[in-house]
Amino acid sequence: MVLMFTARRIWRYPLFLTGGAILAGLGVGYSWWVPVWLAAGLAVASVLWTWANPDSFDRIAARQVRSE
Repeated sequence: MVLMFTARRIWRYPLFLTGGAILAGLGVGYSWWVPVWLAAGLAVASVLWTWANPDSFDRIAARQVRSE
């Protein structure tokens, strides 16, 4: 059951898996601060995007997150 769940997630979200692998590789190769700073930068960019253009953010990003 867990194997099917994992396989389904990998099949449906390959970009998430790739991004997670890259962040893990950066964390192991350099320091755990690198993925933390990248995640913080992404969070700040998302907040600024929401503030500057909420309609665009809702249409492109928020609906996809809400659908899951």
